[in-house]
Amino acid sequence: MGYTMEELTKMVEELQQANVLWGKKWVACGDSFTEGDFTDSTDADLTFTEGLYAGKNKVYPFFIGRRNHMEIINEAKCGSTMTNLGTRQDSFSIERYKQIPKNADYITLCFGINDDERHQDAPIGKIDDTVNTTFYGAWNLVLEYLITNHPYAKIGIIVTNGCAFPHTEAIRRVARKWAIPYLDVAGDYQVPMMHRVEEKTEVCEKAIKLRMEQFIVCEKNKHPNVKAHEYESTFIENWLRSL
Repeated sequence: MGYTMEELTKMVEELQQANVLWGKKWVACGDSFTEGDFTDSTDADLTFTEGLYAGKNKVYPFFIGRRNHMEIINEAKCGSTMTNLGTRQDSFSIERYKQIPKNADYITLCFGINDDERHQDAPIGKIDDTVNTTFYGAWNLVLEYLITNHPYAKIGIIVTNGCAFPHTEAIRRVARKWAIPYLDVAGDYQVPMMHRVEEKTEVCEKAIKLRMEQFIVCEKNKHPNVKAHEYESTFIENWLRSL
């Protein structure tokens, strides 16, 4: 038995209404693991060529946005830190967090790689710090501001792969302090394995090696490749739905 156009339209509308992400505005904040860095890639298929977000990098926010017809603001900037170390004017805790649109439905924060000891070595400080020159202090300022000024937005933190302990542990602690849900890519065994993950110590060396080979742009560039972004977009989308 076939359906009339009116019936099909109604079915589509019902499906859209059942999808909590459909048509929502999502501001994805972060560094190169969110903005995308495909330098030296030999893959010619790095951007969407048609449809929603044509011309944009194939990174996880846009994969998710296309599937759910979301308005995506990819706020991320390569190399950026959460902490204000005086080395970058675009550190997130200086001004960027205040520029998130008031009508954002979802706000995600994915920082820490460039703050850790192998990059800018931002001082962690103490969990009650209120200055943005320490890692804890920067997170405290940002989270208090977001909760105050975006009280009904769904806010979440991604504990990213590529970031070293103890900065990852600081992210978990400050997330719990402010009751912000987090997706622990770095340490949760129930989150699919990505590359540059060090805290899943029970994972065998073979699995670590395979994921590194499969998910990096190239030997010179250890950022996530397109396949990595597409792969993680599914479990990040599922997490978004839970916020």
